[in-house]
Amino acid sequence: MPRIETEDGRTVEAPVIHLNGSHPDRLEEDFTEIRHALIAAFDKLATSGPNQRDYYVLAPEAEARRAWEAAVAEHRARLDTLNKLIADFEALQRHASDAAERRRQSIIPSRAMLEIVK
Repeated sequence: MPRIETEDGRTVEAPVIHLNGSHPDRLEEDFTEIRHALIAAFDKLATSGPNQRDYYVLAPEAEARRAWEAAVAEHRARLDTLNKLIADFEALQRHASDAAERRRQSIIPSRAMLEIVK
């Protein structure tokens, strides 16, 4: 299986695109839709982070600070996870798009082939 590199330098396993497998146009469509859904989730999560006013009522103050810091760290970790998933599906989308383009180019007859057919 091919491994492809993401924008952030990690690698992900990519499907082997061949004539008996999934059509690269379909894969590209699926990966694009998934990436768009992940971006929407990221945008929503980014605007729905923890608010300190929801933690300050904890007593003692040290517990409130610990809870707030933990909530912020967990929120950042969720955003980081979504960012990685977005990068994964962007790389997979690019992989499928490149394969689709190669397939299109391989089935377009050249001028020389068209002359032979005449």
